[in-house]
Amino acid sequence: EATPYEKQYFRKDGSRWWGLFAPRKVGDEVVEFVLDITARREAEERLRASEARLAAIFAQASVGLSEVEPGGRFLHVNDEVCRILGRSRQDVLGRSVTDVTYPDDISPSLTTVARVMETGEPASLDKRYVRPDGAVVWANSSITRLNGTDSRPGNLLVVTIDLTARRQAEAALRESEARFQAIANSID
Repeated sequence: EATPYEKQYFRKDGSRWWGLFAPRKVGDEVVEFVLDITARREAEERLRASEARLAAIFAQASVGLSEVEPGGRFLHVNDEVCRILGRSRQDVLGRSVTDVTYPDDISPSLTTVARVMETGEPASLDKRYVRPDGAVVWANSSITRLNGTDSRPGNLLVVTIDLTARRQAEAALRESEARFQAIANSID
C-alpha cells in the first residue's frame, strides 16, 4: 500500500483546498480515497502565525521575560533577561535561577516561587542578581504560574524589570539629603 499524502489544489474561483489522499489497492485496481482537510490546514497555518507573533513579542519585549520550570531552571529567555543578567542566552539557558541570584535573596525567591506554585496567585519581589563580573543588579521579578494543557501547574512566567538605575538614584538622593541636613545642622 502506498503512503497517504497531502496535496493542495485550486478551485476555478481561485480559492485553494487541501486534500489528504490515501491510495489503496482494491483487487487489481488502485483507488485513491480523498478527504478535504482544508479546515485543518488553515487552522495549522493560523496556529503557526500566532506562535510566530507570540515568539516575536517575547523576543522584542522591553522587559525581561523568561519561562522557568518549577525547579528553577531557565527554559526560555529574551534578550532583556540576558542584558540584565550580563550573560549570553547560552549561558542562561539550563541554569537555575539560584545560580544568578544574590545569595541573601535566594531564600525569599524560593519562598515566593513555592507560594506561587501552591496557590496559583501571582507574586512579585525585588531582588538582586549577580553578574559574572560580580556586579550586583536590582530587579523586580513578577512571577506567574502557567497551567499545563491538563490544567495542572506548569512552568512559571517571570517578568523582570531592571531597577538598578532607580536604586542608584534613590541612594544618591538619600546621600544628597544627608549632606544637606549636615550642612543645615552646622549653620547657626
